[in-house]
Amino acid sequence: MGSYCALLDTVKSYGSLSKEEQQLIINNFKVIYPNKKEILIRSGEDCDTLFFVNKGLLRAYYINEKGNEVSRMITREGKFLTNIRSFGKLEKNHETIQALEDSEVLCIKREDFYNMMGVSKQLNLLYSKTLEEYTAMLILRFEMLNTGSIEKKLFHLQEDFPFLVDRVSDTLLASFLGISRETFVRNKQVLYSSI
Repeated sequence: MGSYCALLDTVKSYGSLSKEEQQLIINNFKVIYPNKKEILIRSGEDCDTLFFVNKGLLRAYYINEKGNEVSRMITREGKFLTNIRSFGKLEKNHETIQALEDSEVLCIKREDFYNMMGVSKQLNLLYSKTLEEYTAMLILRFEMLNTGSIEKKLFHLQEDFPFLVDRVSDTLLASFLGISRETFVRNKQVLYSSI
């Protein structure tokens, strides 16, 4: 059960799980070990997988109209990542999901996930709570990206994603903040002076 402890702890942080529900999770999630820079899902492919990071970092990014990579989300240990719109079959996937470090990741296919949800009302409830938390975080992130000054963006990075500062390049941090690398480099002393 070693690889599944963090996943079970995360799910249980939203509510209780029976032994049967814990076993259901273990039986449906598979362990993979992507290498640094390995692509897990490509833009244009169906994003039919939900990922949970045990070790490492994953990111979801897309290419904007200017041809630049834009990192929508970077996820660390103990967190989930997918393109929820594609995973839920709402639209075609336009993002790439990539490992930023050598990683250990648990993953579940869409069909297995929804079958699991159909078996357990408690897992459905916990999934709803997870989605609420994720949606709240995305709204905060959207507001920060669209209305925040450089200082506010750097504060958001420091407050909500401090684990990224020493683990990813300036280019990726800038992409994550929705600014150019040059702007990030010019202003990152604000970030380090407040640490």
